[in-house]
Amino acid sequence: RDGAIEPVAGGLGAAQGRVGRVLQEGELLGGQSGDVADSHVPELVAQLPVALEKCLSYFEACDRSLDGYEGLIAAQDCLPNDERRDAFASDFSILSRIWEALSPDPILTPYEKDYRWLAQVYESLNVDCH
Repeated sequence: RDGAIEPVAGGLGAAQGRVGRVLQEGELLGGQSGDVADSHVPELVAQLPVALEKCLSYFEACDRSLDGYEGLIAAQDCLPNDERRDAFASDFSILSRIWEALSPDPILTPYEKDYRWLAQVYESLNVDCH
């Protein structure tokens, strides 16, 4: 099972550097935070499913059909320690930067349900920590 995740994780590690560079260049080109030069949009679109799958991989054992508090607790149970939570938070941060850079592009529509679920989990972790 871990062997299947390693290529995604490796791809995401390389993607993190590219995403950061693309987003920084977009900001340096006079755009506001999240604005990206049109020439970088295809690269971000290509990285979106990789980043999304990396985040979802933390929750393979989670029943995502559960709603509300019960669903969030089930998701948090998939992140049993600070190391795992920090790793998810870092990966979600990359995903959210890609999302914000591309928003409101309709290319996001097929990913919206998964992204919103991950965002709720991320927010629940932040609330739990404070």
